Amino acid sequence: MEIYKFNYQSSENNQGFENNSTLLIGEFELFHIGHMELFKKSKEISQKNKIGITIFVKLEKTQIIPIENKLRNLEEIGFDFVVIIEFNFEFKLIEADKFIDHIVHKYNVDNIVIGEDFRFGKNRLWGVDNLKEYFKNTFVCNIKKINNIKMSSSLISEMIATGEINLVNDFLLNPYNPNIKYENNNVIWEENVIKPHTGIYYIKIGIKGYWFHGLLHLSIKNNNKIIIVNYDQEILNNVYEIKVLEEGRIIINTRHDYIKEEDRLDCLEFFYNLQKNNI
Repeated sequence: MEIYKFNYQSSENNQGFENNSTLLIGEFELFHIGHMELFKKSKEISQKNKIGITIFVKLEKTQIIPIENKLRNLEEIGFDFVVIIEFNFEFKLIEADKFIDHIVHKYNVDNIVIGEDFRFGKNRLWGVDNLKEYFKNTFVCNIKKINNIKMSSSLISEMIATGEINLVNDFLLNPYNPNIKYENNNVIWEENVIKPHTGIYYIKIGIKGYWFHGLLHLSIKNNNKIIIVNYDQEILNNVYEIKVLEEGRIIINTRHDYIKEEDRLDCLEFFYNLQKNNI
């Protein structure tokens, strides 16, 4: 997957676009199951076109997952290229038609796919109707609802903050995958990434190319721990990607703020059932 950084000052066409492209335009802070209709529409109309997506990066805003994990998730879904747009003051001043002219020329865009509620351009003046009138090959998709709930990144952020990881993963295309820093036998959460509620979580942790089953304890006292339950594997000081699969229990007071033996047993049972169901 190719990665490009949006640069309004450069109007040269990017190399490597022998064929035209289909571009999903939106903020896409997190590409969730509700967005899959947009990807399916892109595949339907693309034929031999490359399929790309824009993602907006707001440096001052807390992220749901680190950008490198977000890019890896998009590649696994099947995108050919990503355009990273820094959502800063200069970008906010770009008129909607100028933005479309620039990005269509830059990436040989033949088709644009957007969600039904997308707005953009200076002061967010343009919406679906404006874009369809200006660029004829614009395709609009409804965002899929799950249990009559309209998915949004803000809703998923709230679920993470309250520890509802099982629900979060129902709405994601890939398991919720933040990074953690392991230092002196303590788990340090990235400062600009949303942290789940204090509690016990069942995780997979990637070490040297292998995924191990583990238990994550996010402590009220910030004395956070990871225990690998399926292998005798030492965790060295480093930054690791983890996949948080499910909450074991939420911790709301210091009296229960430790790893109990039943937490280990419940974790082992969770992974046993997970493997059994995947056979």
